[in-house]
Amino acid sequence: MTGGSLLAAIDANRDDLDAYRVYADWLIQTGDPWGQVIAVQHALRTLPRFGQTARRDELEREETRLLYEHRRRLWGPLADAVFDAATQTRVSDLVEATWVCGFVDTIRIHRASAGLLATLLPALAKLEIMSHVRALDLDATEWTRAACEALAGQAWPNVHALAIRSFDTPIDARWVAPALDAMLALRELSVVNSHSTDGLCFAIAVHPVGDRLVALQLFDGQFTAAGIGALSGGKFRKLGKLAVTGSGPDNARALLARTARHITVRFEA
Repeated sequence: MTGGSLLAAIDANRDDLDAYRVYADWLIQTGDPWGQVIAVQHALRTLPRFGQTARRDELEREETRLLYEHRRRLWGPLADAVFDAATQTRVSDLVEATWVCGFVDTIRIHRASAGLLATLLPALAKLEIMSHVRALDLDATEWTRAACEALAGQAWPNVHALAIRSFDTPIDARWVAPALDAMLALRELSVVNSHSTDGLCFAIAVHPVGDRLVALQLFDGQFTAAGIGALSGGKFRKLGKLAVTGSGPDNARALLARTARHITVRFEA
């Protein structure tokens, strides 16, 4: 079998842990150290839930060693890219990843600058280890249009959860809308600290993503009756949780009453 066919087998059934083991063996035979990472993380994932403490500790130490020793194979040019020369902070230090059998499952980027996001997101999307990523949790001091375009300009076919936070300057929520087209599996969306939030409401209400969403949270946004009205008219057949907070019309809760099973509306007086 070829590497491509083995990867296709994993893609066809992400829960088939045996497929990861077979791919790991193939990579090890070809001399690719990524295979060692997959094998160790596979062993960790298949350990019994209870007991095996000594074995678990041993595997976790080996995992830490391999992730560091083979960081260039895993993270490519990001492995040694320096974010802050004064503190020798690497770009990869800003990226918190959780793994499933050698593939990144979730990514959290904490307090990045907009400029860094615009460079980092395209580089991340190209990595083999990111091909199965399911959740992106991205917070930045601010989000610029360029950073949003960098997010929307990549293919994220397996991302089902996206969280965006802007700490210092509110993000223009209209810039988030194009990312909906890049995330065809999206089911959970959270945007924190935005202005022009109506623009995103309008987009979600008419986009096919609305039919897939199970959770939509727009915290610290700026809404008008038009934006809330757009949400209330959307077709959200699976929406279980809807939360809108910030500033908006007094009748928002009444308008949204039938939109989701659990609704939170909290606007400033």
